[in-house]
Amino acid sequence: MYYYMTDVVGISQVVYSWLSVISYFCLFLSVGMYQALLKEVDIRWMMFMGLLINMVGAASSVMFVKGYYLGMPPVVFLIMSTSITDTLYGAYTQLPGMVLFAKIIPESVESSMFALLTGLINLSNLFAAPELGVLINSFVGVTSENLQ
Repeated sequence: MYYYMTDVVGISQVVYSWLSVISYFCLFLSVGMYQALLKEVDIRWMMFMGLLINMVGAASSVMFVKGYYLGMPPVVFLIMSTSITDTLYGAYTQLPGMVLFAKIIPESVESSMFALLTGLINLSNLFAAPELGVLINSFVGVTSENLQ
């Protein structure tokens, strides 16, 4: 996605880095939203809603790649779609899972388990997922020189 945004759409590296800042701000908003509105909602219902939100986020990513920006500039469409879906997805899936995890583990190993959980989440999101994407791209012939 990085090469697509910078090479095809023409988004600068500074704007791309600001998108990351906006994403982390949205995660902060999702914590407040969970605390204020969703703390008492059943976790199964929240996971279901999270799946629907993730489907909307995936559809907006496909729309972005296909060039359907709904009349907005590409950067504005990207900010609007990802900030909304990132905020809601965090509030509906990540936070309830961590709260449930905190309720079921014993207090004596809570800090160790959260360190392990954080490490696994970072491993999957920051390493394994991008590497899997690179592997799939190389399998189908997509490189930084050939984005077809």
